[in-house]
Amino acid sequence: MMNIIYIKDVHKDPAVKSQLIDYAKAKGLVVDECITTQSEDVKSWDRSPLFVALNAAEPGSNIIIYDAAQLGTSTFQILNLFEIALARKVNMHFVKYDQVLDVQNNDFDALALLKIVYQVESDFINRRTSNALKRRLESGRPLGRPKGRKNKQLKLDRYEEDIMRYLALGVSKASVARLVSCHPQTLYGWLERKKRMSEEGVA
Repeated sequence: MMNIIYIKDVHKDPAVKSQLIDYAKAKGLVVDECITTQSEDVKSWDRSPLFVALNAAEPGSNIIIYDAAQLGTSTFQILNLFEIALARKVNMHFVKYDQVLDVQNNDFDALALLKIVYQVESDFINRRTSNALKRRLESGRPLGRPKGRKNKQLKLDRYEEDIMRYLALGVSKASVARLVSCHPQTLYGWLERKKRMSEEGVA
């Protein structure tokens, strides 16, 4: 049984390593190995140091990671690693979410896994948005909507009937946002806009 810390692209945030070590100490885990790698060094995700370590790990081992986005570049890749962890009975700790994929427990917490998957999707959305904005800035193009232009119809307008039905059923706004594939803040802004339009008598 081993306790392994895994960090990808540690040069982007050197403080992450300290956070993971502190987390391990707080959980009473003695770190046996620290694996670090760079994105450009990984030619194939299923040959990455983490993939190799996970397949060689003994049951009861612990792998400590900052966030799930460190595991791969798609939800499919990450779920594949979760599958291997479950099969080999290796626990995976996600420091950013304060979540543990604890496969030693016979009453496996599927809800905990779903929470991690939701976080994965959120991380990927944020990453794609940040990368797109960075590319736009580097190309010299302005950010945001051109001055004087307003959208007559918003993305969520087509889901209005579904959104209102979910809310009427008592579904949380965060869950509704996931159901219509948008960021919660987008939904909050859309609802606030609808409220203002209603108060102003605008259809």
